[in-house]
Amino acid sequence: YVPGNHDLTNPMQAKMWGERYGKKYYHFVYEKCLFLCLNSETPPDQMGTIDPDQREWAKATLDANRDVRWTFVFLHKPIWAAKD
Repeated sequence: YVPGNHDLTNPMQAKMWGERYGKKYYHFVYEKCLFLCLNSETPPDQMGTIDPDQREWAKATLDANRDVRWTFVFLHKPIWAAKD
């Protein structure tokens, strides 16, 4: 699961996401492949971006998993299309 703009548009939706799915971004390793699942909907007033805390987490996760064969990145909205 990765949250999208229709999942985190307002505080109630963000609360429900947390209750149903837990973390808004996470990773796992399977068969020497890293799966990085990002939240492209932060902060709520700047949809299509990734907040500084998540960027630091992603960097640390990539650094800690340098020995994987492949890295797959999943997100709802293409961050390369963001205006900032």
